[in-house]
Amino acid sequence: MQKIQTTIFSFDVFDTVITRTVANPIDMFAHIKNRMGQIQGVPEKLINSFSRIRRHEEIAARRKSSNEDISIKDIYNEIQENYNLEKDVVDSLISLEIQVEREFIKPISPTIEEISRMRARGSEIIFISDMYLPQEFIESILLDFGAFNPGDRLYLSGQIGLSKATGSLYRYILNERDLRPDQLVHYGDNKKSDIDIPQSFGIKINSSLQLNLNASLYENLMLSSKCDMPGLKSVLVGASHAARLGIPHENERQQIIGDISANIAAPAFYSYIWWVLLKAKSRGIKSLYFMSRDGHILLQIARIIEAKLNTGISLKYLYVSRESLLLASIANGLESDYIWLITYLPKISINNVCELLDTTTEELTHILVDYGFKEEDWDIEIDHKLADLFWDFFKDQRTQEIINKNNQTRFDNTLGYLRQEGLTENNNFAVVDIGWQCHSQMALSSILDGGGQRPSNGVSGFYFGFGRKVYVYKNDSVFSFSADLDIRKVFYHYSIFEVFASATHGKTVGYAREGDNYVPVLNKEENSNAIAWGLDIQERTILKFSEYISEHLEHSNFNYQTIKSILKPIIFRFTQKPTPVEADIYGDFLFSCYLQESGYDPIAPKLSRKEFWEKLIAGDRVISLWFSGTFSRSNLKIEGMIWNINIFRRVLQSYIRVRYGRQKKYFFNMDI
Repeated sequence: MQKIQTTIFSFDVFDTVITRTVANPIDMFAHIKNRMGQIQGVPEKLINSFSRIRRHEEIAARRKSSNEDISIKDIYNEIQENYNLEKDVVDSLISLEIQVEREFIKPISPTIEEISRMRARGSEIIFISDMYLPQEFIESILLDFGAFNPGDRLYLSGQIGLSKATGSLYRYILNERDLRPDQLVHYGDNKKSDIDIPQSFGIKINSSLQLNLNASLYENLMLSSKCDMPGLKSVLVGASHAARLGIPHENERQQIIGDISANIAAPAFYSYIWWVLLKAKSRGIKSLYFMSRDGHILLQIARIIEAKLNTGISLKYLYVSRESLLLASIANGLESDYIWLITYLPKISINNVCELLDTTTEELTHILVDYGFKEEDWDIEIDHKLADLFWDFFKDQRTQEIINKNNQTRFDNTLGYLRQEGLTENNNFAVVDIGWQCHSQMALSSILDGGGQRPSNGVSGFYFGFGRKVYVYKNDSVFSFSADLDIRKVFYHYSIFEVFASATHGKTVGYAREGDNYVPVLNKEENSNAIAWGLDIQERTILKFSEYISEHLEHSNFNYQTIKSILKPIIFRFTQKPTPVEADIYGDFLFSCYLQESGYDPIAPKLSRKEFWEKLIAGDRVISLWFSGTFSRSNLKIEGMIWNINIFRRVLQSYIRVRYGRQKKYFFNMDI
């Protein structure tokens, strides 16, 4: 009677259960080289050319060996022979390489969780790897990460002398375990040695575990960038790779969010915050205030980087919003305080502006009549023909007095909160945000000025990027990360970066006084739209990347010129040429560009050709906040080209208006 055997599940090790935070395993040789000077008896010529020598001697050891694979001792025996090293020196070099390997190895949590579920069902697990590292070392790593149990079997090519790549190691396992090929189910990432070879034997390949193991498009773009520092490129790509594999996901949607977070959002924001900390330190800034809600993830990244840089700068979170600051700044009565009305209101009419400012049209009737506005005009949207009259009415001293009186409590509470958080004339601070037009900093500075708390040298602000117009209060300074990177065109798609920087909590709508304290008032505790979209995966992946890269990055080498060539192609590729799947997922993110978030729309709605032209002809204010996404998911290629021509025309018209027209007076000094 034939013996009944249960199915055994085998797992490849590297890039299936664990991975390294470098782009290529040989990149670690540079890190080994940096520490070889600590070992007595190592020749200088070996240290200076270690990366090349280590690769060469491994090839030589393989040629000499009668086995299909070799061990790390075989490699270092070649080095010992060619460089006349003492045995204790060789042992120290082997120990050093193993130590560096351990530092760069990270778990792939989705695989390890799947292994745990299999064990709970009573399945038997084995591990297979083509690897020269010692068996006990790999077992200890797998044990530390919870993938390996005492008594498990690890079949190692370097130990057995047989390879997966030739199929011999699979034959060995089938024979040793007395298994039919269909009783072995294998998981792995290499197309040849983990898929094609075992399938040729009749071994089952399991595809239910979606590991997304292949190198992503964006990682390849980073690797192919014109960066003259391969070490920097390697740790960026390695951290991206390990982060996107290391966060569990349940479906393709979460997988795509994890991929984009690890490959684009995380490298971009990490680089930005590194730049902020060094720029702030060079300017003597003592405190950085990360403005909500964009600052939520940025602050967490900053804390990770600060643990390495030790700049001594205080990092704080500031509950603010355009609504909480801009409305409070009205009490100062400055012309600049009203510019945002054009941008952030869905409809600019006398009625809705008065309502926003806690003022009734009845209180202003006598002034409105003086300017020729009739009651039937109060709900009409202000167009460019009435714009001059509209501004003159709001700048009238009588109008200002009424508005300021009605907003006084709002102003007092906002100033009280800012003072409580340490934003005073005696504190050398700066604010940090994603950017766009800097209205929030302008309003914040205005409020501090109105309360006699504004620093005499102004308020500084650090931003990922600017739009075409930037507003700055008096002698304030603003600094743009993306301007220095020459990617301002990319930041036209600013809504994408807002998605990357979404927070879990709701918007700050104002402040309430509770005894001697001032507390922020939120419109809701949770940002339910973002959470439902997949914010948790995005945030966890960005922070995982930040933790991984901080462990090995030489921050002193992390400068503009080296990072520019790496970031630019990946940001351009995603923002301007997203795949239909990427556009579908990110285009569905619900976003409100209005001050009070009165309505939410997808940042890149899917449109039919008819819908697009109807909206364009009707002059809808917001058709899409990410047109590249809309065109990709809607398959509107011709419309995309037409729209780009239209954008150029609008930019040119805006420039002419600013250069020669009335808008010019609303611009302020800007230091980039």
